[in-house]
Amino acid sequence: MSGVELLARGVVQYGRGSEAPLILRGVSLDLMTGLSAMVGPNGSGKSTLLRTLAGLLPPWEGHVEVGAVALQDDPAQIRRQVGYLPQFPGVFPRLTVRQHFERQLLWLEEDGEGAGERVRRALSRFGLREAADAPAGQLSPGRRRWLALALMWARRVQVLLLDEPTSGLDVEDRNAFWEHMFELLADDDGPRAILVTTHLLDEVETYCKNVIMLAGGRAVFQGMVTKFKDRARERALVLAPGAVIPPEALEVGLDTGTGGRHVLIPEGPVPKGLRRRSPTVMDGYLVVEHEWNHHEVPA
Repeated sequence: MSGVELLARGVVQYGRGSEAPLILRGVSLDLMTGLSAMVGPNGSGKSTLLRTLAGLLPPWEGHVEVGAVALQDDPAQIRRQVGYLPQFPGVFPRLTVRQHFERQLLWLEEDGEGAGERVRRALSRFGLREAADAPAGQLSPGRRRWLALALMWARRVQVLLLDEPTSGLDVEDRNAFWEHMFELLADDDGPRAILVTTHLLDEVETYCKNVIMLAGGRAVFQGMVTKFKDRARERALVLAPGAVIPPEALEVGLDTGTGGRHVLIPEGPVPKGLRRRSPTVMDGYLVVEHEWNHHEVPA
């Protein structure tokens, strides 16, 4: 049964340094069971929010809770329950893959046969068994991510937060990544909720059930992907080949069947006589972004 696995209320976060810019402006969200995406323009605060939710950056204001545990009450427990992977996970290059697990289990104060079996299962699940005794510095960028995911799975985290995890991966590794995500969610020892930041909206459309959008340090949309697309339902149109694009329209692609052009009218009246089409995640994104840019007054 689906439910809220992590919640945040009124999270405010400043940057570091002498000027300390305001990055998160009172973000509230409910991270639901299953696979969710976080989208938004560069600089909207996605990476900062992930690190804050994971307990790596204490919020200046606000409340974060996982299960019955509040970040302010027990940050160490939150860091055990929530796994965070940066865009480029680091490794100890001279340690073997197996030694990475041994260090983590030592940190978790777990040992014995049960822990050893978990390591063997993790190596097998993520295709790392043959590389178990090789230095981690020899792994490809894709396999370094598999090692990071395997370490999260071995920890049995409840919530997994991943920052641009498919950036720089080839098509084969991207497909493998999403297969791993669904396998993790189906595993009794895996996380109950996974949140992925991405600029690849085709991935959101194909793989994710829920989406959260940040803009200007605020959560400007959260809900099911179908509802996100519905924000553009009456505004996603097809122009016939050779037709003049209305000045208020955004061109977002080509119609492969007719050679016409896909356009979006983000605001205002929609010209009559144009054929509507099924909206995409890109359409929903552009409508929400337009509404934010034109109607939101920054704090």
